[in-house]
Amino acid sequence: MQKVMTDQGNLAQYPHDTELEPFITDHYPDDFFSDYPEDPSLTSKMEPYFRFPSPYTTSAYFAVTSFESRLEPYFISAVPCILLSIITIILNIFVINFYRKNKLTLVPLLYTMISGADILTAVGIIHQSIAISLFTKDLISEGTLDHNTVVCYTLIQISYRSSVFYNLVLAFSRTVMILSPFHHIKIKIVIVACVLYVVPWIVIAGIDIYKFYILDDNFSSGLYAEYIVMGSSLPQILRIATGNRSLCYIVLIALLVIAFLIPVVLIIITCIAQVIS
Repeated sequence: MQKVMTDQGNLAQYPHDTELEPFITDHYPDDFFSDYPEDPSLTSKMEPYFRFPSPYTTSAYFAVTSFESRLEPYFISAVPCILLSIITIILNIFVINFYRKNKLTLVPLLYTMISGADILTAVGIIHQSIAISLFTKDLISEGTLDHNTVVCYTLIQISYRSSVFYNLVLAFSRTVMILSPFHHIKIKIVIVACVLYVVPWIVIAGIDIYKFYILDDNFSSGLYAEYIVMGSSLPQILRIATGNRSLCYIVLIALLVIAFLIPVVLIIITCIAQVIS
């Protein structure tokens, strides 16, 4: 058995480099990775068989995957998203109608603002789901999808972050009321804080729209496939200005931490404080 397995005549001959090159070039054109940086540590040993894209980017995948196929998860979830959004709108309308009849104090005001932000988020999700479904079925062009995506993106990203912050303000205000029942919180200060919180996100959304929609003209493909986080234009601008890749990741993580992690942690702390007190 050992003689048969080690006999050179029974072993398959490994193809020569010249035999592999036509096979590779048939499936991967010469310019397949020309637009993307290579990692020298990988390519030095693998040439001339094929060229690896950088492991730090997924652009090579997007180069061979159609935009429609990247939208399939959004298309599949369109109907559930629309149904849940409709339920969200109806329930929040009941909340607004309930507090509209009461005197405008701090808690009713915050609940009304939260419900309004949730309604805007739901409207944006419905708009997004319909636009993606129409594009997937070739009923609208990618340019039309871009126009609709700008509206959906602005509504969803800003209103969702606003809702998280308003819940944080509500949690703080209720904690103060429980710990210091005679302390009066001024409604005007709360309104100013809520408005000022939204302004930076509007500016960031405007920068994203200017960078990806006006300059790059690929807002939909960039948003749904590559630039998932709101404010992704800022790291790109910083990378061009400084050439520091680590700074880009730090900015992206910081935007997520500021928008979601910090408010959630603070809300949990306030809830614990309310239970202990």
